[in-house]
Formats: sequence, structure tokens, C-alpha cells
Amino acid sequence: MRLKCFHCGEPVVEGTHWSVAYRGEEQPMCCVGCQAIAKAIIDAGASSYYENRSGAALDAKTLESLAPWALLLNDPQWT
Repeated sequence: MRLKCFHCGEPVVEGTHWSVAYRGEEQPMCCVGCQAIAKAIIDAGASSYYENRSGAALDAKTLESLAPWALLLNDPQWT
């Protein structure tokens, strides 16, 4: 069984060793980005995010598809 990233749910590549401590256990991470975000969430005292989330974080493909819409936030016509 392949490990899934604790933060985003993507597969963890064999031989990588990114992880974050959550409730006293090391949780696997797929990349240094997920590790950094998970650590920031936990260190900020917001670990309830992981207890209350309804699904995994958005994957890279979904974020990429949303990127053009995010650019609208910088458009002066929309502010």
C-alpha cells in the first residue's frame, strides 16, 4: 500500500522522508511544500484544521486550473 500525503492526499514517493509531527506521530508528506504548510498550520495552533476538514487539500492540477480566476483579484476593474 502506498502512503498518501497527510496534508494533500497525493501519493508519497518511495525514498522520500518528509514528515510532520501531529498528535505525537510522524505523518508522511509528499513534498517540502506540504511539510511547510502542515507545520505552519500545526505551529499556529490551528491543528483542528486536520480534525475538521472534509477532504484533502486541493491538488496541483486543481490549483493550476483556478489560477486564471485568482488573477482577477489584481484587476482594478474588479475592485
